[in-house]
Order: sequence, then structure tokens, then C-alpha cells
Amino acid sequence: MSGASSVALGAVPDAITGALLARIAPSPDVHVVDVGGGSGARAVPLAVYGGAVTVVDVSTDALASLARRAGEAGVADRITAIQADADQLTEVLAAGSTDLVLFHRMVDQVADPAAVLTQAASLLRPGGTLSVVVPGRLAAVVAAGAAGRLDRAGALLDAAEADVAREWDLPELRALLERTGLVVEETVGVGVLATLAADRFRGSSDPAVGALETALGQHPVLGRLAGEIHALASKPFA
Repeated sequence: MSGASSVALGAVPDAITGALLARIAPSPDVHVVDVGGGSGARAVPLAVYGGAVTVVDVSTDALASLARRAGEAGVADRITAIQADADQLTEVLAAGSTDLVLFHRMVDQVADPAAVLTQAASLLRPGGTLSVVVPGRLAAVVAAGAAGRLDRAGALLDAAEADVAREWDLPELRALLERTGLVVEETVGVGVLATLAADRFRGSSDPAVGALETALGQHPVLGRLAGEIHALASKPFA
């Protein structure tokens, strides 16, 4: 492991990136694809840790910011930028070439989530991992109800999967991932306290708040109230 890759897991900027670094810790010299990775908020820490990261994003401005951030972190040689839409993944990258694919806050942005996730899954080598982050539907229900938008809260709560375009609950997300042929290994909520008491806890750096957020996010019921849901799914070996 190189000096750059000796970055401490405790120094990562957020819980999701921390989970990804822990995931690649046994073999940090991996290939990562970050779909819609923008300016590199997660790509750069993974590159610092030792991964070779390809960021696919349609925005030239975001990719320019990525180049600056990568240069400042000293990992420009470990990051490749590709300008493309999420539904062009198999046109710009080879199938079975990647250890870890990040698909964060993209499910709610594409017209056909199942088709695009199937493309993302095809990039994985056997044993590789797809990391998906989606906005939590129950958090949106709570927020709408607290704001007095009762019709909106009720519509979100009763929505069938086919009607859910931007917010997802755990059963729907699990079913979506399983349709790609992947095995869902872990689902956690991110930001339960931030959802329920945003004015007090959002952005808090208190370790006690972080520890409680982690515990709540792993709870089988309370985790579903989080603002974001993070799922890790793996590609089976043949």
C-alpha cells in the first residue's frame, strides 16, 4: 500500500464514503467507476486510498472541478474523466472491467432506472460491488407531513413502485437491484436524525451524533426513515 493510500478511514468526509473505503480495504488497488460523480467528492478519497477511479459525468463544469480537486489531492494520475450520460455506460466502458461501481443519487435522475442499473451491473467483474444511494421515500413522507402538505405525504406513502420517480423505500430498492441479477448484501439509512430534527442535527460533527446516526441507519425499521438509503449489491461468481 502506498503512502497516499494509508489515509485513515476515520478521516473520510462522510459515512457513505467511509463504507466504500472499508469495502475496498482488503485490496485498495481496485478499479472504481463513479457514475455521475461530478466534482469528485467520493472519487478523490477513493483515489487517495489507492483506487483507480473513472468518473462518468455529462457536465463539463463538474469534470473541470474534478480535475482541480484531483490535482490538489495529488491523485490526478489515478482519476480518469469521461463525459457521457448514465445511459451510455456500456458505450464508453467495457463489461466486466470494474471492481466497484458507484451509482449515487442517479436512480432518481434517469428515465429508466432498471435499464441503466443493468448497464452499471454489467461493468462489474464477478464478486464486484454496486453501490447505490437513493433519496428515502419515508423521509419525504415525514417532511411533507411536517410541512402540512398532507396530500403529498399521503400520495408518497401510498405510491406503487411504478409511480416512484424520485424517492425509494427499501423493498422497492431491493427489488430493483435484484432484477439486475445482483445479490443485495447491505442496506443502511443515512441521516435519520437529520431527517427527523434537521435544524439540530444536520451537518453535526459531534461523534456521539455520528454514532447514533450509524445505529439508527442500521435499524431494520428506523433506518427506513433516513434521508438517503445506501445499498451495496454484489455480482455473483459464475
